[in-house]
Amino acid sequence: YTSTLNSFKKSNTKKTLDKCCQGFYNANMEIQVIDNYLSEDKFKPIYDHFMGVESKWHWIDGVVTLGDGFNQFVDIIYDGFQPKSKSFDMLWSLYEREQMVALNRIKANLSVRTPELIVYDHGFHCDVRGDESQVSRITTGILYINTNNGYTLFENGEKVESVRNRFVRFSCNMKHTGTTCTDQDKRVLINFNYV
Repeated sequence: YTSTLNSFKKSNTKKTLDKCCQGFYNANMEIQVIDNYLSEDKFKPIYDHFMGVESKWHWIDGVVTLGDGFNQFVDIIYDGFQPKSKSFDMLWSLYEREQMVALNRIKANLSVRTPELIVYDHGFHCDVRGDESQVSRITTGILYINTNNGYTLFENGEKVESVRNRFVRFSCNMKHTGTTCTDQDKRVLINFNYV
């Protein structure tokens, strides 16, 4: 298993993800919510990293799509089949807990507090686009870093509230969107797309 995890750093070909997707079918996966996902000794360094000054946040003009009229900060952690940020190494305990064998993308999102809660209901989306037979085999996971009154909203109306150290997993082809928050300075989460 460790050699599989180490291959995340070495693999930069789409073939790895395509090969790993064979035999995985998550199309009918229910939304699964797990509280206190990581032990406190494993979660606290992640919390400190993303809530402090360690993470390298970049301003993006768009939340669901570029230029959609909303803004957020992001840390692109893994994309293009290779790590893009030093934040990648902070997350090994999660890779192991989820038994990930291939990654598509990992991205941390930071939304700043707004006077009124904004629901990005214009932008229900799937994180990975492409061939439905491939996309339906990928899992999306969200690790909520801080507790706030924001939430993830699914197209079917189900909500998952932002609670510190909560993890939600669902099939990548389930359309969802997010919100801002009004009760904390920021809403921070990490989004994973993986097999």
